[in-house]
Amino acid sequence: DGIAFGIVAGGDGLTVVANGSVVVYERPGALGARLVHAVDSVSTNASFHAGPLDVVAVDVAIASGIQLPTEPPAGADGHATVRVAQGDSIVIDVETTHPGVVVVAQPHYPGWTATIGGQPTEILRVDGGFPAILVPSGSSEVVMQFRPTYLTLATIITLMSVVAMVALWGWERRSDARN
Repeated sequence: DGIAFGIVAGGDGLTVVANGSVVVYERPGALGARLVHAVDSVSTNASFHAGPLDVVAVDVAIASGIQLPTEPPAGADGHATVRVAQGDSIVIDVETTHPGVVVVAQPHYPGWTATIGGQPTEILRVDGGFPAILVPSGSSEVVMQFRPTYLTLATIITLMSVVAMVALWGWERRSDARN
């Protein structure tokens, strides 16, 4: 009663189920990425984006710095294909006729970094909580790496502890040799 179900054109396995104001997007078994060519400014309080899939919702403060239209340009076409998705690394091949935004289907989380063609780039938070990267027209390779700051801190603390333990062990051996 009132439930709509469909598979979105594009062949990437995206399924949409809608019941009234609730919409569920599902892409089972794969990390997906989608390419959009337009942005919609929303307030910081917006928890999700219920607009069309070819427009991405971006916080008003961020949207002002993004040079993309609010409607997809005529003739805008392209695709974003996840080539590698292994734990802390995601590689996405992008081909697009116009500048756009690649939205990755996973939660936005601190610690991710991104490059386009080896050059560092900003990761935006869009559609209420997904990571996204601005891409130029043409072919691009987007590489995302997970490097959480707590891991670096934990490594430094561990190395300092090992050095301290070795120093204490050496100091203890020297004092035992003197006695």
